[in-house]
Amino acid sequence: MLSPHFRRHDVSILDNEGSVDGFWLRLRVPDRETLRTIVGELRELGSNPVVDRIYSEQTPGRGTGDLTDRQRECLRLALEAGYFETPSEATLDELAADLDISSQALSKHIRAGVRKLVAEEMSGSGERRPGS
Repeated sequence: MLSPHFRRHDVSILDNEGSVDGFWLRLRVPDRETLRTIVGELRELGSNPVVDRIYSEQTPGRGTGDLTDRQRECLRLALEAGYFETPSEATLDELAADLDISSQALSKHIRAGVRKLVAEEMSGSGERRPGS
C-alpha cells in the first residue's frame, strides 16, 4: 500500500524492519519537501509516521567540499579544542599559536568557513544565498 506513494515521489526503500510495535523504514527521499509530502500522505491514510533522523548525502562541490583546506583545518581545531562551546574552552590566541598564525588570520578563516557552511545549509532549506 505504500509502494505507489513512494514510486510517485521517487522515494526508495533502503531498509525496513517490523515488530509487534510497528515498523520502521530507511528511505532515500529526493528532498525535504518530498519528505513532508510523504509524511502528510501517510497521515491522511491514518498512519502516525515519525521521522527519527535525516541524513544528507554530500555531493561533489557542495557542503564541506566548498571549504578550503585551511578553513577545514581551523574549524576542526576550533571544534576539537572546544572553541564553540559555551563558555568557550579555548581562545583564538591559543588556537592561533597551535597553528602558528595570528589570531586575526585564524578568526578570518573560521568566519569564512562558518559563513560557507551556514550559506550551504540555508540554500538546502529553501533560503536564498546573498547575491543569488
